[in-house]
Amino acid sequence: METIDLEQQPTLATELCVAPGERLLSAVTALGQDDLEAPSHLPGWT
Repeated sequence: METIDLEQQPTLATELCVAPGERLLSAVTALGQDDLEAPSHLPGWT
């Protein structure tokens, strides 16, 4: 696998940071009130 020097490619570095945030925002935006109020599936969490 080739190493990419992100200091030499700031546009790529920005895209690599922004894309996951956009995916997270899209997933969170799709949640409804019932999703937000539902019990957690994680053990010990309420």
